[in-house]
Amino acid sequence: MPMRSAADGTRALSRQPAVALRRGKLVRRDSAVPTTTIDHPAAAQTPSDTEIVGKGRKAMIVLFLVTLFLPYSFAAGPLRLTPVTMFLLAGALPFAALWAFSNKVPNRGIPDLLIAFYAVWASLALVVYQGLGASIEPIGTLFLQAMVAFAAGRVLIRGPVSAMFLARVLALGIIVLLPVVIAESVLRRPIFLELASFAGRTIQPVMMEPRMGLRRAQALFEHPILFGIFTASLLSFVVFALRHGANRVMRWLSGIAIVLCSILTLSTGALLSLNTQFGLWLWRRLFRDNPARWKLLGAILLALYVIIDLISVRSPFHVFVNYATFSSGSSYNRILIWEFGTAEVARHPLFGIGLGEWERPRYMSASMDNFWLVQAVRYGLPALLALAGALILLLVRMASAPIGSPVVRDMRSGLTFSLLATAVAIGSVHLWNNSFIWLLFLMGCSGFLAPSRASSTAS
Repeated sequence: MPMRSAADGTRALSRQPAVALRRGKLVRRDSAVPTTTIDHPAAAQTPSDTEIVGKGRKAMIVLFLVTLFLPYSFAAGPLRLTPVTMFLLAGALPFAALWAFSNKVPNRGIPDLLIAFYAVWASLALVVYQGLGASIEPIGTLFLQAMVAFAAGRVLIRGPVSAMFLARVLALGIIVLLPVVIAESVLRRPIFLELASFAGRTIQPVMMEPRMGLRRAQALFEHPILFGIFTASLLSFVVFALRHGANRVMRWLSGIAIVLCSILTLSTGALLSLNTQFGLWLWRRLFRDNPARWKLLGAILLALYVIIDLISVRSPFHVFVNYATFSSGSSYNRILIWEFGTAEVARHPLFGIGLGEWERPRYMSASMDNFWLVQAVRYGLPALLALAGALILLLVRMASAPIGSPVVRDMRSGLTFSLLATAVAIGSVHLWNNSFIWLLFLMGCSGFLAPSRASSTAS
């Protein structure tokens, strides 16, 4: 009878699901021998199956989400604070300290360093362009919205148990929001902001021409675009995280609510995000038995890009923008933004132009509807490469992490699809304030699924 090595025994243990569903709840397995959900020699520093989410951390997660939706602003010296930035300011030191030094935060590595580099370089770019005195407020805001928001995601969401709790709270919140969002769109009134105004001064409602006879739902965000990007980013994460056990009813209700809220913003970015996620779901389903399905998809997209470039009189970017926007006027404006924006980057590739005006024809608005382009224009190419690189590295590491538990695999798929679709969608819109904070927080949340040097095929 052949002898099994210790390594074989370790691999056998690693195949045991690290979490289990008991009475409809995700719980960690009790075992005399500890196992890991992500089991790899260079994987998570904190095994996800040992995560215990106390009442304090749950309260912090809920408080973060509540403050994210409060549409108020307050002056604090040179800073203009919102409830969520006040939350981040109060937690800046503990979040940063835990992120940097605590063994409870798993998988610290290059993505974390890239986020820190992004915040530092963007701050330096602001100082170079407009001097230290005028840069204090935007630098403070930038650090809170980028680095501290990312740190909050890393500290608060450390494993599948806390991620499941986040998904449940988001699901419940979006279900509660839906009736008012529908009323706001049909009645063409900013109902959320009208109700919130009884408790204090709120952000201003955005008055825009109706689309298809409906008001573009703004809810409690500064613009319908921002609300749409936020709600669409929830779809895959919430639906996949709540796929198992007693969560299924909430899963379907929240999925419908997310789709309807996103559609009612009537935003190109939100619809692009939804369609991207639906496409990824379909591909995952059709090729679920093919371990190389994502490499195959990447090869097909690359081939399509080359074919369009060869046979079309327009560039692939122009073709994409034309089909991804509501109108020819909107697509033409985005093409102009790309042309004049990239020209600005070519003139100021290192530090950008800070918060200054970018050169463009007089008939063009100052709005630059491309989040990635804005990063390069404002802070230079190093800042863009750092932020985009952090997101890409997180996605690659999540995709290649060996995961035994089907619950955690679904959670990984959901977070990957949500982040990838958002990354595509914000190529046609810009993010600021709460929506930017949410993106960095969501990136931080994915850190527990992204071990360094993982090297298995995506499941």
